[in-house]
Amino acid sequence: MKFVIDTAAFANAVGWASRFLPARPPVPVLAGIRLRADDGRLTVTTFDYEVCAHAETDADVGQDGTVLVSGRLLAEIARRLTAGTCEVSCEGATVWLRAGRAAFSLLTMPVEDYPSPPPEPPAIGQIDAAVLTHVIGQTVVAASHDTTVPALCSIRIDLRPDNPPALSATDRYRVALGAVHGWQPAIANPDDTAVHHADDGSGSRTASATGLYAGAEPVFVYWSTMAEIAKTMTGDGHLTLGLTLNDDSKPQLLSIRGAGRTLITRTLDGAALDYAKLLDKPRPHRVRVDTTAFLNAVRNVAVVAERNTPIHLTFTTTPQQDDGDGDPAGEMTLQAGYGDEATGRDTLPALIQSDTGGVPPGIAFNPDFLAAALGALGPGITYLCFADKPAVAALLCGAAPDDAAEPAYRHYLMPIRATC
Repeated sequence: MKFVIDTAAFANAVGWASRFLPARPPVPVLAGIRLRADDGRLTVTTFDYEVCAHAETDADVGQDGTVLVSGRLLAEIARRLTAGTCEVSCEGATVWLRAGRAAFSLLTMPVEDYPSPPPEPPAIGQIDAAVLTHVIGQTVVAASHDTTVPALCSIRIDLRPDNPPALSATDRYRVALGAVHGWQPAIANPDDTAVHHADDGSGSRTASATGLYAGAEPVFVYWSTMAEIAKTMTGDGHLTLGLTLNDDSKPQLLSIRGAGRTLITRTLDGAALDYAKLLDKPRPHRVRVDTTAFLNAVRNVAVVAERNTPIHLTFTTTPQQDDGDGDPAGEMTLQAGYGDEATGRDTLPALIQSDTGGVPPGIAFNPDFLAAALGALGPGITYLCFADKPAVAALLCGAAPDDAAEPAYRHYLMPIRATC
């Protein structure tokens, strides 16, 4: 193998692929990066049986070939190459990298022991990279980090025929739901289901419209994988999503491709949580407040909140004043700390409405969870909707819940049973 390549392009390809190297590879070869040069292209690959990353870039290939070298070491070397071009060649069991006056050598690993990456799933649609990145960032905040329950430490993707795909995550204490607008399905024939065979001879089916939409299983992907996609594929314009189903018509592989980068991840087996039963509850109390001011107040007051202690919200109204739509003006007071301990307090103007005709009762939240929800909503207006019963999750969204259009993002947060 021998090729010449722009050092910046080489460093970008290797650096991106190396982000998906396993932290503790079960076998040594999975710590390697595979370099394949042919037809004027360089393909950089990492694969650990769960996630496969391909980065492709142009190269002046003098001799086709494939080598496997230490991934972490190659990434470190690639970052240190000077501007210009780099010549990469394999001589015996050694790979040489030469750029300007600098030269590095790496011992090769047995490429024949490297597992065959899975074939890329057929495309099911396209989405704007910025939109997908934004929705991932909004939903990932609610994912659990407890890997013993895969469905809770993942992002759930629901593909719907008449609405944008929905991303969601939950750790049992909160649920984040975001719609991916601008989705362009690529499935032309609803009855067309092709069979694809992997290198080991096993068969799998592409996602047909029937398989995706007629009561199909949701797709679960680890939140950390989705977070890396949001971090590293933001500038790729439009992303193409692909999906492969197994013989039982359940999701098996999900791919995301854009601008020379392709990520293929194995989906997780997890029981789909019934969000409708959990979230479709009456919430007679509604508070409208500026999101940025709310978030700043939460962060300021939380300074005195010890671990696992809540922030209390209480409300007062001024019936003789309203916002012109009948909602009484009032105040929302945030308070943390108890008695003789350090305490924090802040008060914000708010528009308050209660279907019961009175003043909404106080409510308490985990300050970290509340701040994460407000940060995901972003600048603008927050509607906080809740019930008298602490067993009903409060709803935070950026649009009035009674609007005809479905809010682009909804965050449900369980209150803490506490009194001021």
